[in-house]
This record gives sequence, structure tokens and C-alpha cells, in this order.
Amino acid sequence: MSPRNAVPGFSSKLKSLREARGLSQQQLADAAETHPDSIVKLEKGDRQPSLELAWRLAKALGVQVAEFLPDDQAANPPEPTSKKPAPKKGKK
Repeated sequence: MSPRNAVPGFSSKLKSLREARGLSQQQLADAAETHPDSIVKLEKGDRQPSLELAWRLAKALGVQVAEFLPDDQAANPPEPTSKKPAPKKGKK
């Protein structure tokens, strides 16, 4: 089951960025002020980070948060959608 707001490819991007910097999961967890189990779950795709944790991970890895987005989304982020409330039904 994938979380509703899952970022496609986040887990593999996180792992490749961590490995490219020669960091262990423990070292990244310490730098991002989180538990090592969180890093394990994020890299396995069992968990998605909060925006705050994504920011701390990016800072610890020396990248922008956009690095975690798929390449096509980093260049062209989706437009926000505004949902208008449905018209009220009732007496006029």
C-alpha cells in the first residue's frame, strides 16, 4: 500500500544521495536528527517523510528538497489545484 502523498522514487533518491556522500544510515539519521529506523523505512519505501523531515534530510545531505522529486517534477512542479466548494442545495 502506497501513501496517498507518496513521492515516486523518493526512497531510491534518498539512498543514492546518502551513499554518494559516503554516509551510513546512522550518520544520516544523526545529521538529520531522526532515528536510524526512520532512514531504513524511508529507503525501503515503507514510510514517507513529513515536509520537516525532508527538509532536515536535504540539509544533512547538502541538497535542496527538490532533489527528492522525480526529475520531471523537479523541473515542472504540478500546479496547485483549488477546489471550489460545491454550491449549497436548498431553498432559494
